[in-house]
Amino acid sequence: MSTAGEKGPGTAPEETPAEEMGTVRLKPVVFFGAAVLVLAISIWAIITPTGAESAIGVVVGKISEWFGWYYFLAATLYLLFVVFIAVSKYGTVKLGPSIPGPTTASSPGGRCCSRRASAST
Repeated sequence: MSTAGEKGPGTAPEETPAEEMGTVRLKPVVFFGAAVLVLAISIWAIITPTGAESAIGVVVGKISEWFGWYYFLAATLYLLFVVFIAVSKYGTVKLGPSIPGPTTASSPGGRCCSRRASAST
């Protein structure tokens, strides 16, 4: 028997997202590792474009040879999933907050185009 304030097993702990706290968590190993890898490949491609083109071409060729069927299958399944969601009852679910958008007369560009604004001038 649990009280109102207790969480049951299998529930996630409540955490405040980093964006709400005003700080962004950065994993230095991941960030700097990826930055070094991208810079290294970019510098290599700038220095020896023909060598980079042939090496990258071989890698892309092997990947498409080995995983081409998987890519085609994944893309097809994803497309079928999206179409299924669109035509099902879940296709009408509004995503995002339910706040009203700006009215035409309140936006800077809309002031000159609205009937009320143009009728009064």
